[in-house]
Amino acid sequence: KGSRGAAEPLPVFREDVPPPGFHFVDAESFPTGERVLTWKREEDGEEIFVLDFPTRRKAQKVFEGQRESKGFGPPGEGEDDTKRLIEWERDKDFAWHSTIRSDRIEWGSWSVAYRIERSFRDDGTWRDAIRIDLSRGDVNRVLFLVLPEGVAGTEEELLEVCRALDLATGSDR
Repeated sequence: KGSRGAAEPLPVFREDVPPPGFHFVDAESFPTGERVLTWKREEDGEEIFVLDFPTRRKAQKVFEGQRESKGFGPPGEGEDDTKRLIEWERDKDFAWHSTIRSDRIEWGSWSVAYRIERSFRDDGTWRDAIRIDLSRGDVNRVLFLVLPEGVAGTEEELLEVCRALDLATGSDR
């Protein structure tokens, strides 16, 4: 179990100002060295989770996720997930997830890797989460932007968060 508010985290947003509409909710530190910071936008339930890790390896494992899905696409380039989606649309009694997009996004002089993951639920709904790898220098960090149910993750949503980030942390300062 973690402790609330323990250990001062490195800055996440420039001048401690999150993206529009978001407010700080919680900070939790764990004995293993991980920290979780949470922001929420009340109007739509969108959430931001920032996870700091003691090692780059742990951060990388969380960024990459549990399994590598092939995503969607023509045969040989996402065939598994495309077939699974057709099956789920026919009979939504099972849950699964897929990588919708894995790429890099650039703004200003910065560039970060991101993944848009979609969780399909057994109640027929789905929810997107965007993972952003913010590790650099001695900072081992992954940001999750969890979107409201049925809202597709887009680069526009991602850029809104990225433009507010303070990436000059740790040894990059």
